[in-house]
This record gives sequence, C-alpha cells and structure tokens, in this order.
Amino acid sequence: MGRPNDVATAPTSRMTTGNFEPPVFDAALSLEAYLHDCPAEATTLGTFFQYVYASLGVRSRADMEAACEGLSTRRWVAFKHYPLSDFIRLAHNTARIGHSGVSRGEGLRRLGRMAYPSFASTMAGRVVIFAFGDKLEDVLNAAPKSYRLALPRARVAVQRLGESHYNIEMRDAFCFPETYHCGVIEGCVQAYGFEPKIKLRRHGRGTDVDFEVRWQPRAR
Repeated sequence: MGRPNDVATAPTSRMTTGNFEPPVFDAALSLEAYLHDCPAEATTLGTFFQYVYASLGVRSRADMEAACEGLSTRRWVAFKHYPLSDFIRLAHNTARIGHSGVSRGEGLRRLGRMAYPSFASTMAGRVVIFAFGDKLEDVLNAAPKSYRLALPRARVAVQRLGESHYNIEMRDAFCFPETYHCGVIEGCVQAYGFEPKIKLRRHGRGTDVDFEVRWQPRAR
C-alpha cells in the first residue's frame, strides 16, 4: 500500500485532519435545494437507479408510482447515463417511502450503504471491482476513478493518512454528500468485513464535503 501520507490521487485542495465532526442524519433536508444546485448536464449510471428502486421490494402501486414522481423516465439500462436530478428525486422519494420510520437523512444513508454491495453483485460490477484489486484499500484508492465513471461531474481525491485511516475529498457531489455518500463509504467498508467510523468536514457549499474514514475489525 505504501507509506502513511502517500497520496493516492492529487487532492483538489490541501486536506487536513482538523475540524471533522460526526455526521448528522436528522437535520432538515431540502430536496429543492439539492435540485437547484444540480446542473442540468450532471448524470449518473442507470445501475444506481435500478438498485434504489428495487430496494422498495413489493409494495403498492401507489408507493411505486410515488417513488418515481418527477422522473423523466422509469426504465434504466445499467451502464447508460441518466440525469442526476432524476436520481436525486428517486433517492429522496425512496428514502421517504422505504424508510418512513427514520429521518430522511438516515433513510438516504441506508440507501447509500447498499450502493457498493449492489454494484458488486452485478457481473459488470465484479469486473470493474476486480480491476481495482481485492482489498478495501485498493477500492478506496480507486475512488477517484470510480466516481468519474459513476458521477462524472464530481471531483474526488483520496489521501492515505495511516493504517486504516483515509481522507476522501468530494467536490460537486450534488446528490446528498453528507447523507447518501456517507452511507456509500460506510457500505464499502462494511462489505470488506470492517466497522467504519466516519467524520466529515463541510465546506461553503452543500455539495463539497471531506470525509475522514477510519475502520476496525467488526466485533464477532
């Protein structure tokens, strides 16, 4: 893996370890604010629409219709790109319907946790992940490449600070970075059998967040 403080990918700004705080998942969350900030040309892959929609399981027709409220299409091809604004709506709607017993932020976090294992369970996902390597550190180091594929407008940089200790810098992540993308990182760590401990640092815009990622073996 290399020595502590090796830089996996050049960060877009200098990353430090100060001013990180535990994430807050019960804060008020404005769908319209995220949609307002999301550029019309921003896209993401159909595979993420597929797993979020499928997470609802078997529900009433009214629930399934409500999940797709405001979307431009309701059918997605795994590796075709679709408007990110549609995904923001779908994730928000699904968190409300599928995780009604918790805050919207916590629901988005839970959806995010499913992203990595859902992607890894597909044939295409296994091919992509195999190319990165078979260790958690390999996958984290490859995060900038992964995000260029999955979320082309986002800019991601990774810095290894020590054993089981990384910083991830995320810019222009228009889809709930403090909740959904926090869950994505948690789900990735958990997929390799570890327990994540994540703190984040907010910047001026809600789309720009740094994550301090630590992990330890999961208790048996």
